[in-house]
Amino acid sequence: MKRICSTLVLLLSALTVFAQRELVDGVVVDKTAQKIVDAIARKINADNPLKISFSMSVMDGNRQVNHQEGTLLSDGAKFHLSTKDYEDFCDGNNLWHFVKVNNEVELSLLDKENNVFNLAQMIKTYAKDYRPKLIREEKRGNTVMNIIDLIPKGKSSIAKIRIASNKSTDRLGEMTIYIREGNTYIYKISRYNIHQNTRPTDFVFPKEKYPSAEIIDLR
Repeated sequence: MKRICSTLVLLLSALTVFAQRELVDGVVVDKTAQKIVDAIARKINADNPLKISFSMSVMDGNRQVNHQEGTLLSDGAKFHLSTKDYEDFCDGNNLWHFVKVNNEVELSLLDKENNVFNLAQMIKTYAKDYRPKLIREEKRGNTVMNIIDLIPKGKSSIAKIRIASNKSTDRLGEMTIYIREGNTYIYKISRYNIHQNTRPTDFVFPKEKYPSAEIIDLR
């Protein structure tokens, strides 16, 4: 009897999850995952402008090839991402990628793929480019995390983005970007500083600070 009851509970749970999914234009839409990611986006919007402290690991298969600690200052579509090796400045349209060891800056236009490194803005605009799928709930210590995959809707060099959010606070805790035929980037967020004071100059490459840097315009 106990086994039958357990099986029934599992079946009802599965049916509940399935009921939250529907077919739209031949694509399965996970309504539960959508609600969770929408809640994360609302939290980011409420915290904006915000500064995030994170660690980033670059994986080649199971081998770690790079590890960085850094910060992300985000104000809508504008951001400044800083690590010891490089800095990204984005004014919402242009992206300056500054590689410190080469003293070289690549200037390009912002697009949906290089915009994933602005974790906050990517989550806020996910519905345009990605389809969410709830994978599971996962307990980490005393915290329950929602694990969700974001699958690109169209052709992309990104295979998927997996995010982990705190179920009780709706704050993003981890994000993993899987590149097709490339490396995997794992971001773990350690600290949020919300409602930061920002200036437009925070999001533009400071030529006066690095006057000898070579700027390569790829726009």
